[in-house]
This record gives sequence, C-alpha cells and structure tokens, in this order.
Amino acid sequence: MFKIDSGAQVNIIPFKGPLKNTNIKLSAYNGTSLKVHDMIRLKCGYDSKQSYQGCYVVDSPFSPILG
Repeated sequence: MFKIDSGAQVNIIPFKGPLKNTNIKLSAYNGTSLKVHDMIRLKCGYDSKQSYQGCYVVDSPFSPILG
C-alpha cells in the first residue's frame, strides 16, 4: 500500500533486503536526511495506461510514497 502524495518529488519504498548503494541524496519533508540504498523501476498502471516509475529504496519506518 502506497501513500499518495502529489507534492512529493520522488517515489520511495522501504528497504527490505540486499541492494547496491547509490550516491543519491534525499530528505524528508522536515529536512531529515534519508539513507538511499538504490533506485528501482516498477511497472505502475491505472485502467489500461501503464508505465514504469522510478522508486527510491530508503531506510524509513513510514508508508511507501507514490508522488
């Protein structure tokens, strides 16, 4: 389940396993830095329209965000 946030600049999902590291820097709405593990591409769709969206995998106890 994703939290829909039209103001988010990126999509994020919680870290759940071994991934390669990345140099991307992200921060939460309150300015707190987020540890980014990787960026993956997920197939997303609504009705018959589908596309691949980049999602950053971060250390976060919060719900995934779909921006």
